[in-house]
Formats: sequence, structure tokens, C-alpha cells
Amino acid sequence: MTAAAPQVPLSTSGRYIVDARGRRIRLAGVNWYGAHEDDGVVPGLERTGRRALAARIASLGFNSVRLPFSLWMTEQTTPVPDEYLGANPDLSGAAPMQVYDACVEALTGLQGQPAGRDILKQMIPPRTGPGVI
Repeated sequence: MTAAAPQVPLSTSGRYIVDARGRRIRLAGVNWYGAHEDDGVVPGLERTGRRALAARIASLGFNSVRLPFSLWMTEQTTPVPDEYLGANPDLSGAAPMQVYDACVEALTGLQGQPAGRDILKQMIPPRTGPGVI
């Protein structure tokens, strides 16, 4: 297995997940729950900046994050209460999906692109077929 950044798209080769160069990849994931729940925001943003949280996740050796959301979030325009965003004052007045986008940006380092596009770009490769992740 390689410590180098994997080249997307990922696919499978037998029982292994491999990158575009055929190098074996081991996914180590963590769940950052909460955005899909009633408030539409992940926990922790009231205490810690999202970029610091993302850096901590990476420093612990995780290379994938499950960040669930709900369709309800995509329709909301009411801002997330500031009490949930205390350590992220730049998100004051943001709707749930905007907060979600900002968290995805912090996790991926892809600035200025909507979360849905970033995630789909990473999760749905430009080709399809058996064994493609």
C-alpha cells in the first residue's frame, strides 16, 4: 500500500481498492454525523473552527469522512442559529447547505465549489463499469 495521495478514480481489483495507477488504497474513515438531523448542522462548529477539525481528522490518520446530509437541508434558506457556529463566525447567516459546503471545503481543500459538485466529482468517476467505485 502507498502513503502517497491516491489518484482518482478509485476502483477495485479483486478484493482490493486501488487508485487510477493500480496502487492499493486502504480507507480509514470517520463519521461526522449531525448535518442530516433536525438542526441541519454538524456538531463541533460551536467550539472549534471547521478547518482545525478537518486538520485533526487528517492528523489522526483518517483519509475518508462520511458526512451525511438530508434533502431537507437543500431546501432550507433560514440561517443556522449562530449558537451552533460560534467558532466559525464567517458562517454567520449561512443556511444549512452553505454550512455543509464549508465543511466539505475544509475537508477537501477545494475552495469555492459547491459541496454536491465536489462530492460527486470524487465519488462518481468519469467512467462506469464493474469494479468502479
